[in-house]
Amino acid sequence: MGTNKGLELYKDGKRELYRIDNLLPIANVISSMDIDPEGNLWCGDWHSDLAVFKRNTWHVFHGRQISDITIYYLGTLNDLLMSESSGIWALYSKDLLRYFDGEWFSYAKMLEDFEIASLSAIAEGPDGSIWVGASLGIFDKSILMKWDGEEWESFQTPFEDVYEGINCIEFDNDGNLWLSSSQDLYFLDGRETHSFGIRDYTDNTDCSALTAISDGTVWAGYQSEIFVLSEKSILKKFTREDGLPIDPSETDKWLGISEIKEAPDGSVWVVDRWGISQYDGIMFKPYYFGNNSFSVSADLAVDKTGRIFISSSYGITEFTPTSVTLKMNLFAPGLMYKAGDMFSLSLNVNNYGPDETGDLYFVMMTPDGRLYSGLDWSEGVRPAGKNITIPEGFAMPMIEALKVKLPVSKPPIAMPGKYYFALALADTGTTYFRAKAITSIDVVE
Repeated sequence: MGTNKGLELYKDGKRELYRIDNLLPIANVISSMDIDPEGNLWCGDWHSDLAVFKRNTWHVFHGRQISDITIYYLGTLNDLLMSESSGIWALYSKDLLRYFDGEWFSYAKMLEDFEIASLSAIAEGPDGSIWVGASLGIFDKSILMKWDGEEWESFQTPFEDVYEGINCIEFDNDGNLWLSSSQDLYFLDGRETHSFGIRDYTDNTDCSALTAISDGTVWAGYQSEIFVLSEKSILKKFTREDGLPIDPSETDKWLGISEIKEAPDGSVWVVDRWGISQYDGIMFKPYYFGNNSFSVSADLAVDKTGRIFISSSYGITEFTPTSVTLKMNLFAPGLMYKAGDMFSLSLNVNNYGPDETGDLYFVMMTPDGRLYSGLDWSEGVRPAGKNITIPEGFAMPMIEALKVKLPVSKPPIAMPGKYYFALALADTGTTYFRAKAITSIDVVE
């Protein structure tokens, strides 16, 4: 039951507080998130607090305690940058924070010499340099700043109009710099600057996402369309007619596109205020999440295994596109075990629809967050079977897949705590689950 103090569990005639593990430890209004090189999920809220999900546990950093500025509010968290060489960068409108070698650094005082009014965008150059877009507050005049590891250097932007603020910064696969402003989109190759004249193609010129893709193109997301670009050319334009998710009853073309990310399998994912969609090189497959499911500032992160995270004004959601006809179940006869007990795990699979093809996973997670894969139960996540087909009408009765006496080394079940088991079919070569089943047991001393 829910009370004004939290959740309570009523059991055996007693009421006790009920704790839910791994709740988001900061405010639900998440303004930015990303995956670091080690695979940990970072996110930040509108109260200047940051959190990282590492080894199945949340850790919190309070931005106001890290920053060197004296004002209470650091401003909006505009972006997170994950660098393999220089650490984690958190770009607020009023300060730039960096987490490196277990320490936080604030660049507020170092940037005072530039008389900056607001920071807006950040990107990492091919040489490991950090580039930041900022407004000087003088009629919103913008500058670019470059950090080479020791000091900051400022550059004038190519904008003729001093009212053009910098929205996004990106470097393509060839190391060329891309800038989006409140008026246009620019490509800089070190010799010349090319303006795309975006105002001729869209009513809203504020770019919300600028992403370099492995095929050499750059995707630019606006409120109602996505442009696919290559150096000085616009190759494609996508709108709601191309399958981007939107409420079918909506007559307005406005989508509220907020982020674009490429997955490990080369597919491109787009999040807007109505849901997310996957572009496989030919068409978009939309996943519509209902009216106003996300805020306009929704963010998107995809880790190296293909897990998809979506943030919004309602917290963080993990999303995997699943089959509606492939059903899997895992069953353990008991919930709690101790040394000397026999533990068994049974499973069944039924396919009520068309053939399903993919990689089959059978995985266990130990209480300390380590993952082991069957059937040999060695550490890591690997398919138990690759590119297998579960045919239409397939019906496998419940069978015993594992029977051991505890403690046991394969799978390693010895330490006390909660163990999770998962069976899943993923799209071949990815971890986009078509179907999955999860169960857990508690091992006590």
